[in-house]
Amino acid sequence: MSASRPKDQTLRPEAVSELRHELRTPVNLIFGYCEMLAEDAADLGLDERKDRLSKALEAARGVLEQIGAALPSSGATVTVRNIESLYTDLAGPRDEIVAAMDELSRLGGSTDDNNDGFASDVRKVRDAAERLTAVDWRSIIDGAPPQ
Repeated sequence: MSASRPKDQTLRPEAVSELRHELRTPVNLIFGYCEMLAEDAADLGLDERKDRLSKALEAARGVLEQIGAALPSSGATVTVRNIESLYTDLAGPRDEIVAAMDELSRLGGSTDDNNDGFASDVRKVRDAAERLTAVDWRSIIDGAPPQ
């Protein structure tokens, strides 16, 4: 199928389910790592770090709400227009998460924690945020396995 699709093309329920799964997977990684890092920040009294992580978690909650609204599991009709709108809407929270991770990278770790582990975890969260809008929904619609 060509890259140009009718905006009112309806997605198969299986495609909606697969896309919802592919979009939620990086969000779950973001939640897991941010919550773990926030606990460590609280234990170490690193309030500035904890504030950045709270911003990322808030943005991730917004992403889940957007995914749930655009890709309901109830069997509602989902069109190409809905998906294009969702991807546009995800750019804002994705950028908020990336910005929070960039700020955390600049802050660096403390002498009381494992800085290498912290930096690696921050990179994982940032990479997951970038993947939010990199999921190839066109391949999913066409029935190809996601990349």
